Amino acid sequence: MLLISLVLLMASIMVPCLTVAHPHIVVIIADDLGWNDVGFHGSDQIPTPNIDALAYHGVILNRHYTMPTCTPSRTAFLTGKHPIRTGECLVTLFSPLPPTSRSVLVAGMQGFPLKAGEPRGIPLEERLLPERLAQLGYSTHLVGKWHVGAHRVDYTPTRRGFASHFGYWNGYIGYFDHNIQQGEFRGLDLHRDLDPALENRGQYATDVFTREAVDIILSHDKAKPLYLQVAHLAVHSGNDTLHLEVPDVDATERRFSYITNPRRRLFAARRHCHGGKDHYRIGAMHFVGVLFELHRRCLCSATSAAAPRAVWQCAATPL
Repeated sequence: MLLISLVLLMASIMVPCLTVAHPHIVVIIADDLGWNDVGFHGSDQIPTPNIDALAYHGVILNRHYTMPTCTPSRTAFLTGKHPIRTGECLVTLFSPLPPTSRSVLVAGMQGFPLKAGEPRGIPLEERLLPERLAQLGYSTHLVGKWHVGAHRVDYTPTRRGFASHFGYWNGYIGYFDHNIQQGEFRGLDLHRDLDPALENRGQYATDVFTREAVDIILSHDKAKPLYLQVAHLAVHSGNDTLHLEVPDVDATERRFSYITNPRRRLFAARRHCHGGKDHYRIGAMHFVGVLFELHRRCLCSATSAAAPRAVWQCAATPL
C-alpha cells in the first residue's frame, strides 16, 4: 500500500524560551495528506483554517522533496541520511493471488514500507534525531506512528532515543479499535512505551493522539527543552481501506454534502477533524493554544526583558 504523507510544521514549530539554552521543538506529521488537501495551497474544498494560520504566520517550504512512502522518508527524517545509505537487507514480498512469494535485496530502509512483524528496521548503529537531542538535554517524546522497525525490542522508540512513546509501531491501525490487520498479523498495536494501551479502546485515534500531545506539553518542565514528535494516523486509512472511519458519518454527510464523491466526503471529515473541528476541544486550535501557553509561561518566568521569537514552518513534503 502506498503511504504518502505530508509534513506540516516540518522540523519545527519552535517556541524559544528564555529559561532554556535550546528552543522547544514540536514536529506534527499528517499521514497521506495530499497537496490539494489544505487551504494554504489554494484548495477551497476542505476547510483547514488552523493549519492555514500556521502556514501564513510562518514559512511555507514547498521545494523540499523526499521518499514517496512511509518507512524510507521517516528513516531519512530520523537519520539525516538518504535511506539508500543505511545498509542492505533481504525483503520477502508476498502476493495473495495466486499465493506466491519472492525475496528482493533492497538498499537498507529504501523501497517498500515495513510490513507488520517484518524483521527489518533502521540499523542499531545509526544514531537517530531523538538520541542526539537527548544528549543536548532535550526531553524527547513520540506520539503516534513509528514504522521504522519493531521486530525486536531494541528497535522500538524508547530504545532509539525517545523517553516516552504513546502510539503504534506499524504502518496503520484502526481508528477505533487500534488493531493492526496485515497479512497474518492481527491484534492491538497501541502501546505506551512497551506496554499495550487498552484504556483508549473505542476512542477516535486523532483525538487520542492530540490529547496525549497536549498533556505532554502542559506537564512539561519549562526549564528543560522539549522535543515532541506527533505522528498522526490521520488522514491515512485504517485497516479496511474500503471503509474510511470518521467520528460521525451522518454529520459528515451534512457537513460535506457539496462534495460529490462519497469517499472524498469521508476523507474530508478526517481531514477536518485532524485540522481542528470546533466540536473537538482537543483539535489543532487547542493544540496551538497550548503551545502559546507554554510560550507565555516561559515569558512570565524570564528575567530578561528581551522577547523570544516564535518561528513556525510548514513544509509540503511526503513523509
